[in-house]
Amino acid sequence: YHHLSFGAPLVTDLVRRARACAAPGDRVLLIGGSTLLIESLACLDYEFDVWHLPGTYLTEHAKRFVSRSISLDSLPTERCDGDAYRLIIIPLLIEGFDTAAATDVMRALRGMLTHDGRVLIATANQSRLDLRLAAIGGPSVFQGASVIQSTIIHGATVQAAVIQGAAVSRPGLQ
Repeated sequence: YHHLSFGAPLVTDLVRRARACAAPGDRVLLIGGSTLLIESLACLDYEFDVWHLPGTYLTEHAKRFVSRSISLDSLPTERCDGDAYRLIIIPLLIEGFDTAAATDVMRALRGMLTHDGRVLIATANQSRLDLRLAAIGGPSVFQGASVIQSTIIHGATVQAAVIQGAAVSRPGLQ
């Protein structure tokens, strides 16, 4: 059970932030994540989807929330089925992409959000998350995008941020 206690500070912070960003009944997408995070978010009464990444262990109970399996390589081209999401949570994934691929991921996520939707990112990269997000997102992906919350979670040495910004329609940014 060490893996559960090790991730608990991050899960606690992500659940707290999710509750501040989305109300019960809102559509929420978790890309990746652990069994503990899935089970915690499932208790919040969201209309909830999980996109599972290969190699991530999930309990049988957590697997029932998985709506699709994806790879990191396919993430920039993924599209949501149905209505847009109010909140998309991507824990510990963005640092796996170079800047160009991360920009493509942010564009894809932008296209899946409601007009007032938010993206919740957690990263183990301690080097100025706000600057990295500006480089990969910038005004070409989110209009008026801003990091509205940022903190270091000392127990898990993870920095998290919530990005908000109205989705914009621009040629080439579908």
